Amino acid sequence: MISAEGHSSYSSVQEISFTNESSFRLQAINAGISGGLSFRLIRKGRHIVFSLLNLNGNKVAVKSTQLSAGIQTMQMDNRPLKSGIYVLIGENGNQKTSTKVMVL
Repeated sequence: MISAEGHSSYSSVQEISFTNESSFRLQAINAGISGGLSFRLIRKGRHIVFSLLNLNGNKVAVKSTQLSAGIQTMQMDNRPLKSGIYVLIGENGNQKTSTKVMVL
């Protein structure tokens, strides 16, 4: 900060983290032409709702499941979907995460 008189002063550096033990993360896996949209979920076990949205924000698929802790590989059927980019959202309670996925 610089005062009106031109004197500089600095505050101490503080580290802020927005992750905690109960947070979770999604990783897209190449969907290919297999008819299934695949993704990884990294988190502690809990009930999660997955929503797949097109770029207009419309929900095109929803999947609700109870998962155990750790890294899970999940699939959603993408046969009725057109090729393109979609947004995959994972929600549990007040936590939400998203990733972009490509459907071929």
